[in-house]
Amino acid sequence: MSSVRRLKKEWFLLALFSMILLASLWPALGRTGGLLRLDRLSNGGVALIFFMTGLGLSLKELGGGLLRWRAHLLVQLSTFAIFPILGVGSHCRLRAGCPQIRRSALRTCAPCLRPFHRRSP
Repeated sequence: MSSVRRLKKEWFLLALFSMILLASLWPALGRTGGLLRLDRLSNGGVALIFFMTGLGLSLKELGGGLLRWRAHLLVQLSTFAIFPILGVGSHCRLRAGCPQIRRSALRTCAPCLRPFHRRSP
């Protein structure tokens, strides 16, 4: 495969490395409140990347992915059930232990527990 054809195929990787180089040379450009205001666009940019990646999938690949429902179920259960339960359990066991370990364990599991957190009125 010629290098030009390979660069056309791997355009995103080339763009990614170019942006990393640009960020290392000119970090103020993307800083919060900087010239590009990237802090406002970050969520949309991530969504756009996932959307563009999904557009590249064929219908056959999508159908094959849907047929692997057991793998999807395992990933979802481990993310939203097993790991939070392990985190809460370890937090309860470490409650009387070292405060630094307890804070570290809670910080690790807190993103999984955030949807279930009750806010006082």
